[in-house]
Order: sequence, then C-alpha cells, then structure tokens
Amino acid sequence: GSEDTVYFFSMERTNFKEGLDRFGSFFSGPLFNKNATDRELNAIESENAKNLQSDVFRDYQLQKGRANSRHPFSKFFTGNRYTLKDQINEKNLDLHEQLLQFYDKHYSANQMTLAVVGPQSLDELKKYVMEGFKD
Repeated sequence: GSEDTVYFFSMERTNFKEGLDRFGSFFSGPLFNKNATDRELNAIESENAKNLQSDVFRDYQLQKGRANSRHPFSKFFTGNRYTLKDQINEKNLDLHEQLLQFYDKHYSANQMTLAVVGPQSLDELKKYVMEGFKD
C-alpha cells in the first residue's frame, strides 16, 4: 500500500554479513548529509517526471482522486521538488530539520518488519540480523 516503504536489495552470499551490517546502518545511523538530500531531491523530481508519462501511474492517481477524501489512500502519493522543498521553504521551515524530525518520529523498530533470505541456517541468519540491527 501507499502507506508503506519497502527497501529491497540482493547481494552475493560471500558478503552477506557485511552487506546486512551496512543495510542495518542505514536505519540505525543514517548520515542525512545535506548534499545527499539535494541529490535525492533531484532523483525524486526525475522519477516523478517519468511517472507523469505512465498510464499505470495516471490510473492510480485517478483511483486516489475518486477515493473518500478522509481516507489515507486519497492523500499524497509521490513527491517532487515543489512538494518536498519549495513548499517547505515557503513555510520558512528547514528541509533538513524536517527530515530529521520525520526520521525520529517514523523510523522505529516497532513500526518495521525485516525479512531475510539466505542459504545460511536460520540460527546464523538470526545472529547476523541481531548484530546488524542491534542499534
């Protein structure tokens, strides 16, 4: 659903533990570098422009527009530079600070699910997950 964000990656089994540790650090200690934020905004803007040309995307937007306006499904779907930066600036808010506040509020282990698939035993996978996501 549109209320979820899914992160997916695959990797070589020889580097599985190291990759899982690195993936875990994205959540336990994200950098939130201001320059990286600007680059991500550019990527979002580009993806949004591509989506506007997609019939599947436009159909989805029509479905959202016809939904009950009080239901979360009808709300915001994807962003662009205007919704994610310009509107924030118009309200005299700091985008970087807003990003940090969003992370603090929404990125919590009790609101997340992790699925791991690998050739290792279940005990070994559990050990890797506990080490990689302990923070």
